[in-house]
Amino acid sequence: MELMKAVQRYELAMKTTMQLSDKTIVSYQKDLKHYFNYLKSHEVHDLEQITGLLIQQYLHEQSEIKSAATLNRYITAIRSFHHFLADKYDFKDPSLGLSVKKKAQRIPVYATEQEIDKILDQLDDSPKSQTFKTIFITLYGCGLRISECLDLTLSQVYMEEKFLRVLGKGGKERIVPIPEFTYHRMRYYLDTIRPLYRTVHSKTFFINQKGKHLTSESVEKMLKWCCIQAGIDKPITPHKLRHSYATHLLNGGADLRAIQELLGHSSISTTEIYTHVHKERLLEGYRKFHAKAKETL
Repeated sequence: MELMKAVQRYELAMKTTMQLSDKTIVSYQKDLKHYFNYLKSHEVHDLEQITGLLIQQYLHEQSEIKSAATLNRYITAIRSFHHFLADKYDFKDPSLGLSVKKKAQRIPVYATEQEIDKILDQLDDSPKSQTFKTIFITLYGCGLRISECLDLTLSQVYMEEKFLRVLGKGGKERIVPIPEFTYHRMRYYLDTIRPLYRTVHSKTFFINQKGKHLTSESVEKMLKWCCIQAGIDKPITPHKLRHSYATHLLNGGADLRAIQELLGHSSISTTEIYTHVHKERLLEGYRKFHAKAKETL
């Protein structure tokens, strides 16, 4: 099969049958573009010309100019491409020997309850500020990804029943309860702030003054401004508010499996990173308050 024909079929499958998120599709397309350009530069125009050695040579060249994280991303995209063709069209898979290198687990950054209060205190009573305040509280109170939050439609928000029907990665649906403090903020936004905007044709829950879909960049920018104003040096992003949600649930005694379901993680190993935060917090408290800490540690 010609390489370009294979690429076209793979990209069509990504958008139709592979149930990948839009963000993943864009990422795969971007990373594979480098790979395909390399193949073309080596006069490779047919799938059967691609060998494991050729892929390894490409990755070796990339390793000299790219970070380990970027290299792992390239490997994941390349494997996805060749696995699809091998499974769908019975081609030999030259990527079978590729493996993603495990990265050292980093303890996720999260905001304390006090820091979140400081962030929210920076927002005034204007409709724009109140909209962002509601978004921040929803991200933190329900543990949503920024895309999940901004893509919420009115039909996905069950105010009377106090839960959200969230569409996560790969179109996977989950039910997330709305805690009381988040409910009151969302209720205020829905009844008082949103009607001030042009809402005639908008089905999206969070909108700007023109009734348009809000961007993740605008939310990140406002959150960064609030952190600067509050004197918070941590790199707190919308996703860090999701980390804060999970960390505070764990510190409060929530079951790890329950947190996994609430976050929409497909694997418990992804959720287990928050146990490191919990252990670090316990150890910090021990060092600070235990009379014999300096003698035993």
